[in-house]
Amino acid sequence: MATLTAAVDLLAVVSDPTNPADRLEGEAAVHVVREALALAGRLSAIAARTIPTVEADGWWSLDGARSITTWVAAKGRLPHGEAARLVTLGRALRDHLPATATEVVDGTVPLGAAHAIAAVANTEDRRAALAAPADECGEEFLLELGRVLPASQFRVLTRRWAAHADPASDDRGYVEASDREFVTLSQTMDGCHLRGFLTTEHGHALQAALRAMTSTSADSAGEPAPRRRAGALVNLTRLVLDRDLTGATGTHRPHITAVVDLETLNRALDRAPGARPRTANNAEASPRPPGPVREVERFAVAELVGTGPIPDTVLARLACDSAITRVVFGAESQVLNVGRTERTYTGARRRAIIARDAHCQYPGCDAPPAMSEVHHTEHWHRDNGSTDVNTGCLLCWHHHEVVHDRGIEITRDRSGRWRFTDRHGQPLRTTT
Repeated sequence: MATLTAAVDLLAVVSDPTNPADRLEGEAAVHVVREALALAGRLSAIAARTIPTVEADGWWSLDGARSITTWVAAKGRLPHGEAARLVTLGRALRDHLPATATEVVDGTVPLGAAHAIAAVANTEDRRAALAAPADECGEEFLLELGRVLPASQFRVLTRRWAAHADPASDDRGYVEASDREFVTLSQTMDGCHLRGFLTTEHGHALQAALRAMTSTSADSAGEPAPRRRAGALVNLTRLVLDRDLTGATGTHRPHITAVVDLETLNRALDRAPGARPRTANNAEASPRPPGPVREVERFAVAELVGTGPIPDTVLARLACDSAITRVVFGAESQVLNVGRTERTYTGARRRAIIARDAHCQYPGCDAPPAMSEVHHTEHWHRDNGSTDVNTGCLLCWHHHEVVHDRGIEITRDRSGRWRFTDRHGQPLRTTT
């Protein structure tokens, strides 16, 4: 081990890019990368093959570790999952895969192939199939292909081999996985935390749905994949609600409910990006100064029912295409009067707008109507606008938020084309 360490130290000096005298270039650098990766795999295989010896004699417990896996993770400074894979590999090499143990340590078979073979040696029937003679599809068969196939293709092959060797195990595993399915949505200080587990079938179905709902607009081109998937999941929920797939009845389907007093609503809309002074027939409410909320101020902020307060910017965006229900309370909080003002584009008006616009009208976006909603280009609060087909513009959910957040104005020219301008009056681009 001391000799090996000294050799690695020497290689580290040679491969140092800041050392101009011994800088590796061209074919030499390629050779070092290839051989270093191969040696790393062989060393990991040697460690895995030795782990069962440490486990059997109990030396690992002298350090106070709770298990052999936690001991390996501590000694190797490895994540717990990676340490568990090494322990599983070591046990499989010792008990069921003698040929694999020899070849992975020699470097004939890569470490990833050994992990794949060990992963399928998990039932009695599969272990019996691995022990089959060389002329049958046993361990030697898998090793032969493991030497030449890419890692991803070899993993697929081993899963197919395992399904053929013990199909009943996959059935049992699916039933057990189905019983372990769960999804939790926990409220946190600044949002919601989502976690869960799905079977392979349901996971693939969800992946396909998320891919179909992922935005392809220029705005999301540089976003990380996890963020795009989060947006696609939100799009899925909106699609279910907008298509009335919840089993709800009536002309208005409740998505989320925000409770707010009129003064706070006006203040939020006045502070929204791109807000301008309202028309004379829409009197402006006096702004409420910031400060602590007193008990008498029943709705000092807008709140989502069952969740809590939301920022004014979110309230202003939600109010663009929402039904407003007026509720008048008495001195003792009793409900005195309830009224409704229809402001949403529904029925024939929405169908007419879809027929005219066909897709999201934001420059460069072609999201379908199923992923879109109608934006009031004449703001109902600021401009005292009405729910008019001629002033309703089809925008996808993402760009509806963009229009509100960035204070973008939308108008129609004489030819009927929508024109988008930013808060400084500069045009984004004309769409047909």
